Amino acid sequence: MSAVRAARLALPLVLVLWSIGADPGAVRAADPLAVVTSARYEVAPDSGRVRVTVDATATSNMPDSATERFYFSGVTLAVQPGATGFAASGEGQPLTVEVAEETDDYIALDVVFSRSVFYQQSYAFTLTFDLVDPGGDPYRPLVITRNFLSVPVWAYGTPETPGSSVTLVVPGDYRASVEIGEMRMTPGEGRALVLSSTDIPRPLEYFSHVVIERRAPLTLERDFTVTLGDRPAEIRLRAWEDDAAWADAVQETLTDGLPALVDAIGLDYPIAGALTVREAAYSRLGDYAGIYEPLSRTIEMHFDPDPFVTLHEAAHIWF
Repeated sequence: MSAVRAARLALPLVLVLWSIGADPGAVRAADPLAVVTSARYEVAPDSGRVRVTVDATATSNMPDSATERFYFSGVTLAVQPGATGFAASGEGQPLTVEVAEETDDYIALDVVFSRSVFYQQSYAFTLTFDLVDPGGDPYRPLVITRNFLSVPVWAYGTPETPGSSVTLVVPGDYRASVEIGEMRMTPGEGRALVLSSTDIPRPLEYFSHVVIERRAPLTLERDFTVTLGDRPAEIRLRAWEDDAAWADAVQETLTDGLPALVDAIGLDYPIAGALTVREAAYSRLGDYAGIYEPLSRTIEMHFDPDPFVTLHEAAHIWF
């Protein structure tokens, strides 16, 4: 999973009233529009999305000059790639939300306020959107299935404004682990689990990556054989019910790779019985992408079945 993000944005949309020839940029200080947010991530695996609600307060720190009066008409915020379904409201009114820029690293959103925000005035608004799994690359940071989720958690606000927070709510029949960053875990309503970070000093530098797994048995079963010289190798694949892609990828790698390993190593395949290959939870494997247990003749691997990892674990059959 990648923890790299570029060009996080939180930029004010600035307009000038009654300007008399001065350069507005000359009077702007750090975070002239200070935005503090509370972001709530609600995990909904059955609907294939994570719902994000960002409650924000924007306060103008830009004083008027002797010849100009300044106000803010909105703000530009960056959200995760894969986000969709944008909507916003403020002071009881729907607000305009437009995609200003979309890259592989972020989506920049222009949120237009329903009124002008002058010096020392504040404006409260709410931005909502969904994180939807784009599919494709097995190493993509955002993965959402019924049994497994990999969620990049961002905070939102302005660069030098402390105080923002993030909360992620995990359903009760799932377990979560924070792979990158720090989040506090507390019980929620029912059997839910709540992960949170509060009083974030620099919201645009905040990043956590959470892996969420369903407490579910591996009900997808697939048995096949690979011919190795004059003997067959029996393979038993076990995966989550909705992850046939994992089984397909592992079967293809082992079908092509086991004969190549036998040739490269120069020793006969050493297992007389069946080799079991299981899709495994992050909480079980920890920092390992895969493990081999020789006593049970079992390989366990993460949901992203990289061919190198698959063959690396298969090589432990000999070594």
